[in-house]
Amino acid sequence: MVTPVPSTILGASPDYTSLQAWNDDFDDVTLPIDLVAADEQHDALCRGVDLSDGMPTLTVTGQTTDPTRFLRVTTDAGASFADTVQALTFDTANGAFIDADDAHFDTINVQTPHTRIEKLQIQRTSSAVLGNGCLNFTGAADGSSARNMLVQWDGSDGGTGMNCDLGCTGLKYINSISICSTTANAVGLSIRDDDDTMMVNCTIVVPDDVDPGDGGSGIVGEISAHGGPDLYNNCVFGWESGDAFFLITGGTYTHNASDDSTVPGTSTKPSLTYADSFIDVSDATQDFRLKSGSELINNGTRRENETFDLDIFGQPRSVSTPDIGCFEFQAAAAPAGVVGGQLIHNVTVLDHHKSIGY
Repeated sequence: MVTPVPSTILGASPDYTSLQAWNDDFDDVTLPIDLVAADEQHDALCRGVDLSDGMPTLTVTGQTTDPTRFLRVTTDAGASFADTVQALTFDTANGAFIDADDAHFDTINVQTPHTRIEKLQIQRTSSAVLGNGCLNFTGAADGSSARNMLVQWDGSDGGTGMNCDLGCTGLKYINSISICSTTANAVGLSIRDDDDTMMVNCTIVVPDDVDPGDGGSGIVGEISAHGGPDLYNNCVFGWESGDAFFLITGGTYTHNASDDSTVPGTSTKPSLTYADSFIDVSDATQDFRLKSGSELINNGTRRENETFDLDIFGQPRSVSTPDIGCFEFQAAAAPAGVVGGQLIHNVTVLDHHKSIGY
């Protein structure tokens, strides 16, 4: 049976004072932790706030061939932006984050199989085209995943929010948001020569008052020898000069949405009005939770094996008609009122799409 091995990062009496120091224990040839031989799961539980410590390139000695033996970078209990429902925007006050600038090639670069990155805020601020992305999976990272992530790229030149590169197999992006606040060549998610990549319930956006330039697109598929990605319940908005979905071929696509006409597949929602879809689409005050009346509400399809019927904040999704994107709109509990001549108290919404109970 796999043994969980948690390690706290920063905070009171931490096991490690930086994320990179935790990773170095896997890189150090004198203290190898080989997840082929060791029946273990290693979790880096990030605490505190600023985890910026260079480029945490996640590697282990040997090949991890069993998906139950993995590295996971996540947060300690209560330390994630996703632990409290709040504005969907990068905010250092909202939880643990990893930040990088032009001194670092990537913010996180995953190079080992079955690595899981969960519940973190990641930001890259760039004044020049440099690196692969805020979160980059390279060719050895087969079976890795990003779940409940908030990724933002800021700066005066382009980059990629999330990038899967050089022939990875079986990558998954689940319940995550990529915000590209760059003024040129912005790409939300790039899929390059990767096989069986799956993307479910993700939101890819450029703020409405940011011009992403001619060289960017929301989701780019650069597929040659491998099969295309599978895209379910994703929404892409804000690429005024580029395409929301570009070079997407060879996979399964259903229940995706955008504000242009490039949405591939079946049961699509193309050409939606950006400002009607989210609470606030401006750069300075952004909040990419769904607003009441959004056409993304009730128009998804269930993928419970990937999402566990929860959204980016751990809120329940409808089991019949979930919303499109990382956030599930929750109808508020109704106040006490009069129904049929009787005073009704504590009306609670049980399934916000389908029924109420008294």
